[in-house]
Amino acid sequence: MSYIIHIIGMLDKAGAERNPHNKMLLDQSVREVLGMQRADWQEVWAKVKAMMQSPDREKWNLFEGQVKRVLIKKLITG
Repeated sequence: MSYIIHIIGMLDKAGAERNPHNKMLLDQSVREVLGMQRADWQEVWAKVKAMMQSPDREKWNLFEGQVKRVLIKKLITG
């Protein structure tokens, strides 16, 4: 889960506090959107990093929006 430091701003955009529980929910949300629930964090980070560095900002914005929606749902439902 070490990659979370690089995308911690997604918690802010979702209006969530930066705490260990919410970081775990962010990780789960990213994995769910990517369909990588069982992958180790290095594999997840490689995929996220590639999207972050891609010149296709629309793809990143879409991903970020999807993660935000899943994260908010997780925050609401516990």
